[in-house]
Amino acid sequence: MTQNARRALVAGLAIALSSAMLPGVALALSNAPALSVATYRGSYASDDTFDFNGFIFPDSSSRYLSRKEILGVTDSESLSWQLTLLGYARNEIYARHGNKFASDAYSSYYGQFRWYQKLKKHTVATSELNKYEQANVKLIKQIEADLNSYGPFDSNGFIYPDSNSRYLSRKELLNIDDSNTEYTQLELLGFARNEIYARRGHKFTTTTYSRFYGQYSWYKNKKKRNVAWDDFNKYEKANITLIKEIEALWK
Repeated sequence: MTQNARRALVAGLAIALSSAMLPGVALALSNAPALSVATYRGSYASDDTFDFNGFIFPDSSSRYLSRKEILGVTDSESLSWQLTLLGYARNEIYARHGNKFASDAYSSYYGQFRWYQKLKKHTVATSELNKYEQANVKLIKQIEADLNSYGPFDSNGFIYPDSNSRYLSRKELLNIDDSNTEYTQLELLGFARNEIYARRGHKFTTTTYSRFYGQYSWYKNKKKRNVAWDDFNKYEKANITLIKEIEALWK
């Protein structure tokens, strides 16, 4: 992906993040750099991820995509960027039908293109998608789920999904796996500690955690509050205390 293409997409993402997580901060679409990509040449081996119409897979409405080519688009990117690109590959199928996106990132991005501007906007139902589109959406979702569970995080964003019902050991915390993630071991310990708070609907003041857990429906659906120490059970209190001890050693 060229630097200009990456900047254009990041600008769209920033709009969504600023709207959802940083009230009062607004980014004008007119300030987003133009998407500059090479003409699609009939293969996905070009230097750019997006074609001149903003598509990753411009023919995903007329053929079945393979797992190999979908992963090939993202294999040199970070995990978070892989998931971002997969989101666009999936949502371009809906955009092609004129889907009215609730996400500012997608509505702003596709709104740059005349083909999308001309379409009547509505909520696209699965029944409107043809056999290729339905199959491709399903495959991309499967790959997204696989990547979400790749590394220390499971598909719900937990490192230790049972840390509210058992005592974690010092050994497993010291051996937390950072080999398949962009985070350091110390940062992963922070997630291991804060997922205990998130599970109870804690209202985070740290953008890192509010954005991360805000991706998941289980957290979105919880009433947000400032979780107090007395809200935790014996396992949660012990695990938070132990994680803090290990974090202090590594700082």
